[in-house]
Amino acid sequence: MRSSELRWILAPLLPVILLVGMPAGPEDALAKEVKRGEIREITAEGVKGLVVENMSGYLEVRGEERADIQLEIQYRVRSRKAERAERALSLLTLAAVRDGEWLRLGPRYDSEVPAGRVEELIRRVSVRIDILALVPEDIALEASVSSGDLKVLDLARGVQITTTSGDVEASRIEGYCDLSLTSGDLFIEDLTGDLTVHSTSGDVELRRVGGDVRVHSISGDVRAEKVGGGLNAQSNSGDLAAIGIEGDVTLASNSGSVLVEDAQGLLRANTSNGDITVLGAGHPGQALHLASSSGEIEVYLRQEASFYIDLNTTLGGIRCRLPLSIEDVSRRHLAGRMGGGESPLHVVTASGDIRIELMEE
Repeated sequence: MRSSELRWILAPLLPVILLVGMPAGPEDALAKEVKRGEIREITAEGVKGLVVENMSGYLEVRGEERADIQLEIQYRVRSRKAERAERALSLLTLAAVRDGEWLRLGPRYDSEVPAGRVEELIRRVSVRIDILALVPEDIALEASVSSGDLKVLDLARGVQITTTSGDVEASRIEGYCDLSLTSGDLFIEDLTGDLTVHSTSGDVELRRVGGDVRVHSISGDVRAEKVGGGLNAQSNSGDLAAIGIEGDVTLASNSGSVLVEDAQGLLRANTSNGDITVLGAGHPGQALHLASSSGEIEVYLRQEASFYIDLNTTLGGIRCRLPLSIEDVSRRHLAGRMGGGESPLHVVTASGDIRIELMEE
């Protein structure tokens, strides 16, 4: 086909391609934005918890030694017509409603305007509300954010967060954290209680958690450092790293590598397609159960480690450099005792090599 004929065929489609392939962005000249700022103070007497509902925009909640709640609010409304954006902005507010011991915050429109007219208007605008909330530090938090980043600092009670799109950061939290993210990264630091995370798409990083940790990730890496309790982490597609875990550790990845360093309790790790590396195993009474369908397994033991060792591979090789009292050995299997042999160290690979040796002093 000649180029002139191709241009003739594509020419009627070009406007459609351009409209679909180049969606309106923040700098779209056709979109008009209007905004309004507001500072509000609300008494916190008798308030035990704060609920933020269905927000689109940035939310930061910061605990302080204070007796009231201060809100710094920025309303932003965008539309293709400036008068429509201004009309929606004039009707928009952040409602604060007491519900027993809880204070609920959420976007509301002027109730004097007929509901049908409001619904028609808000379908044609894009609304964003950015909030900085300074609250008493002993207040609990429940937040639901549809689009935007969320940051929580210095709270002395539990935190429950659900986000659809946006990153989440939580630091210096006393009590538990229950977090559910659809799309966005999570960073947790200095949490005294238990942590539960459900993540659909995004990386999870946590440091210095005092309680037990449970993480389920569909797609994303998970890294946990210095956990005072146990760790149970699963990822369908992503790498897992556990460093300095005091309790029992259970790790499972369908597609991704696993790294464990200086875990003190029972260790179970399984990958369908990925390598497993364990550093510093051999704390008193510790047991290891490691398995990989397709991937190598490497284990580096403490000098004082004491295990009954059982290594099995279907298609790989075994390399063991330990002071071992051998009970059975073949190309695909090795069993024996190191030290007193009190605890099991069981390793299985279907397609992958096994390497086990002492760490350097």
